[in-house]
Amino acid sequence: MIYHEDNHLLIRDMTEDDIHLIDQALLAQGWEKRTMVLTKRLELAHQGEVIAMVAIIKPWMAGMIFLYPNTSSGPFRDMPFIEDLLVFKPYQGQHIASCLMDVAEDLAKRYHDRVGLAVGLHEGYGKAQVLYAKRGYVPSGDGIWYQDKVALAYDVVTNDDHLVLYLSKQLGSK
Repeated sequence: MIYHEDNHLLIRDMTEDDIHLIDQALLAQGWEKRTMVLTKRLELAHQGEVIAMVAIIKPWMAGMIFLYPNTSSGPFRDMPFIEDLLVFKPYQGQHIASCLMDVAEDLAKRYHDRVGLAVGLHEGYGKAQVLYAKRGYVPSGDGIWYQDKVALAYDVVTNDDHLVLYLSKQLGSK
């Protein structure tokens, strides 16, 4: 399905062929491939458990985002959850992340009047932290989470990709 299309940007459902393109883009920016994770998400998409979308700057892979219509983990159970918003470095600063978020939020409205997400706390997530704040996302109020559990006061945690703050946004009516 196509969710957005203009002169240069296409947002559509992820396909099996996209997994290789995403892995190549990840490698190009010095990251590890995510073949197994992406294959699993595509399987979940075929089962209707996630909406897996990619952004294409014709003809190049520019980014991706995943929307779970009904999450079962974290503080936002039974509501939509956005995961893995990613715009590859060559395409950052072109409003692609905002467009991906617009599409995900519009789809989330079909299921609930709120949507949640988690953002990492280290410097690699700085742009995402700013984007979410500008879009009206607010913290869940239960502090930071580490490895899928609330980090209690004075817990010692590692500032890695598993240290996150959960945020949500009011979307309006379904």
